[in-house]
Amino acid sequence: HAGNVEIVKGIGFYLPKVIFCAMFWILITVAYIYVRVAQEGDPSYDALEDSMHYKLVTTTVSVAMAIYTGWILYHALNAMGNVKKLPPQILFTFLFSVLMIVLVIICMGIGATYPLPSASYEFLMFYGLTNVYVWTLAFAYAPLYSGSTALTEESDGIEVGPLSAAAV
Repeated sequence: HAGNVEIVKGIGFYLPKVIFCAMFWILITVAYIYVRVAQEGDPSYDALEDSMHYKLVTTTVSVAMAIYTGWILYHALNAMGNVKKLPPQILFTFLFSVLMIVLVIICMGIGATYPLPSASYEFLMFYGLTNVYVWTLAFAYAPLYSGSTALTEESDGIEVGPLSAAAV
């Protein structure tokens, strides 16, 4: 630990993020359900040609996505100044996360996240990379176990961190 410094952040810190993420999720969910229900009744339905409301929802979702993309890229680029200080295991996880952010933005741009992907390679690339990323994070943040590690009522828990040769 770099000291036992606790940063207490109140509701003013988290509430705007929660509201933005909830709004973003609700807009995307409503747009997706709207298209799927309309296509269920009429398979020839095309939201872009048949509905003005869908264009409004698409524009709103696009603006929210642009704000979120700018926000996450700002924080990723802002964190690049501290990359030299990171241990190799954390550096790998950080750089892999930045790579995934860029790839997800590209996949959203080419339409790989559309409810009905137009090409199978888009589907494979987007969801395959997302699964690799999730498994990598699961491995990176897995609890460290050694022969002497055991959870008891007296212990504070299991240390979580990157696996090192000393821990094996």
